[in-house]
Amino acid sequence: MPVLMPTKFQTLQFCRGLAAVLVLLFHATFVSESFLNYDLLHGVFLFGSSGVDFFFVLSGFIIFWVHGEDLGHPEALRPYLRKRFIRIYPLYWVVFFLLLPIYFGVPGNLHECLVLLKSFLLLPQVSNPVVTVAWSLSSELFFYGLFGLAIYLSWRGMRVVVILWLLVTTFFWLAKLLTYGTFQMPSHTGFVFSSYNLEFAMGCLAAILAGSIRPSRCWWLAPIGLTLFLISGLNEPFLHSLFGRRHSVLAYGLPSMLMVLGAVQWERRSIRTIPSYLLLPGEASYSIYLTHYALLDLFVRGSIASGLVALIGPGLVIALIIAATFTIGVMVHLFIENPMLARLRKKSSGIDPANHQQPAPVEALP
Repeated sequence: MPVLMPTKFQTLQFCRGLAAVLVLLFHATFVSESFLNYDLLHGVFLFGSSGVDFFFVLSGFIIFWVHGEDLGHPEALRPYLRKRFIRIYPLYWVVFFLLLPIYFGVPGNLHECLVLLKSFLLLPQVSNPVVTVAWSLSSELFFYGLFGLAIYLSWRGMRVVVILWLLVTTFFWLAKLLTYGTFQMPSHTGFVFSSYNLEFAMGCLAAILAGSIRPSRCWWLAPIGLTLFLISGLNEPFLHSLFGRRHSVLAYGLPSMLMVLGAVQWERRSIRTIPSYLLLPGEASYSIYLTHYALLDLFVRGSIASGLVALIGPGLVIALIIAATFTIGVMVHLFIENPMLARLRKKSSGIDPANHQQPAPVEALP
């Protein structure tokens, strides 16, 4: 197994920002239709849920690229877990407690202690969590845990377990795909063998390939992946009517893997410089992810109650809401997330080698 040196990739950071915007526009499309009865750009961003597929692939790539050399080295487990904990939980808990009063005020939400505990710890659950958009974080944490287990144990021993797990996952995914969703599994079994795990594996495979081939090769996979991704997006209404979201592994996961691998190889060919303002959405993607759904809902309800929709029309209102939601997400990153992470990392006496390149999961509806 090649030793993969941690590296910052500006192209991936830029793509991560685009994925965050895609997911925001996806949810804005549904909010606009539900509350304003307004068809946002004729539903062109209904494929925006594919942002979660890109992010899962990207997460697999970054974790393996940064920590691949730690596999089979138990002494590396503690710093690995510390970095993952600091990256996920502190900002999430800030948003969790801010939304908790709103959660209790919404009729129909389950206020059971178990639901609240699972929401707080980001454990998988069937019920609606306090932070609605946080469901994908449970999948992220499952992947982090499995990778941590591979760090603690011998990779040779874990390799058999991982291969069997991926084979079973592929079988269940194909069963659901070919039966158009009629094949069902218990919720916890479905979580452990979720098709999203295949996308994490695709990201890991991209990291292995990137570490094994010359930087000058395979850069052309990026435009091929982007083309396939956009073709799937254009055909999303048809694909969704047939498969729901079960097609996403092939339609968006595989193209995302090609994009990530090709973009890395392209950037490794020579030094690439992307303006900082184009990288900022990628750096702020976790803050945007955690806050955007609640902000969209809050702003659209406020616009209706204040009479703003009747005054300037639904099209301009939803455009202003999207801009405000994006801006607040970036401000949360700059003034809350960044200072908090810097303080926590300094306190833990650990320096994250990929400080600006950590995989921040972006939520999308299944």
